[in-house]
Amino acid sequence: LATLPSLRRASGELDLHATASGTLSSPVWSGNLHLRNASFRSTDPALPAIDRLELHGYLDEQGLRLEDSRGELGASPIHIQGSMLFQEDGSLLQDITLRGDELLLYRTSGVKVRADSELRIHGVWPLLSVTGELLFTDTRVVQHLELLRSPVSPPRPPSPEGFSLFRLAPPLDVLKFDLRLGTKETIQVRSNVARGSLRPELQLIGSGGVPLLVGEVFLDEVTMTLPATRLYLQPSVVRFLEDDPFHPQLNLLGRSSIMGYEIQSIVTGSYDSPQVIFSSVPPLSEEDILVLLTTGQPPSDRIDRRAAAGAAALFLARDFLTTFFGSDSVDAEESLLDRLELHFGNSSSQEGSKALSGRLRLKDNVVTENDSLYLE
Repeated sequence: LATLPSLRRASGELDLHATASGTLSSPVWSGNLHLRNASFRSTDPALPAIDRLELHGYLDEQGLRLEDSRGELGASPIHIQGSMLFQEDGSLLQDITLRGDELLLYRTSGVKVRADSELRIHGVWPLLSVTGELLFTDTRVVQHLELLRSPVSPPRPPSPEGFSLFRLAPPLDVLKFDLRLGTKETIQVRSNVARGSLRPELQLIGSGGVPLLVGEVFLDEVTMTLPATRLYLQPSVVRFLEDDPFHPQLNLLGRSSIMGYEIQSIVTGSYDSPQVIFSSVPPLSEEDILVLLTTGQPPSDRIDRRAAAGAAALFLARDFLTTFFGSDSVDAEESLLDRLELHFGNSSSQEGSKALSGRLRLKDNVVTENDSLYLE
């Protein structure tokens, strides 16, 4: 345990009963090991503690075999079985299986990860392999994006190394991974500018020092809030290619309706250098589409600065309300602000005047799947 740099505290009661039989020159050892009410805590507060750990095993000259062992990870029960057997060279071969449902694997401000887990840890320390699968259950990501950044704070440049999931410090950097990452429940993602769900179908491979993802992440029912309208992503996908896992490839399709125009956006290419193409019916240039999406102004030779400023102010005001009255809790449900759609534009009662209009989404899936009932 002293070789684990991330272990902050370990406690418990260890009972060891051993007997010897045979001759003095060739003794035969046997016994029982019991670890009761053990607890292990990491230096990383985002990693949940292992509590109420009960290990029961049988000892003989070959090593240790675990039986009827269990504990709790994030208040969910985890079952443990396996063995630690001596090899001819004196090394200790470990073969441990961990199983549990709704295990809390990670929790910090804005992130909660739970999964049904079945993992096998096999090998000689520290050259261990971790195989099996994680099926995400109640997993949520909540993040607030700063729209009003200080002008003296330049945007963070993209990482020259590309996408990096995590990295483990020595000696865990030599762990080998072969884990299937799937979903039992979709992963919920929420921010002040987007909301939706993700379905990963991935394989985690590589090592603890350089973990790699291969496979696809499907985006379902993702809605993005723009200054003048909302953009709805059609079923889209992000691909992690085996020959270039550090640069996920985007294949996103978005649609929006505003002022009689049907807008379509297509995003392709690497996540750190995407290519975006806009089109519309009736047809508009990409410049006019961007003006329409960001200001709510129809194509014309002259932009109504008052209306454009009103759309931008409304967008920032909504972000302000979301920041101070919304919730960053991963357990919070959809708020009233999430269901409210506001627009600033021409009034139908008086030509040339500007008015604030909006509608409130009351209920989803009323008649058919994915439809909604609004109060305007």
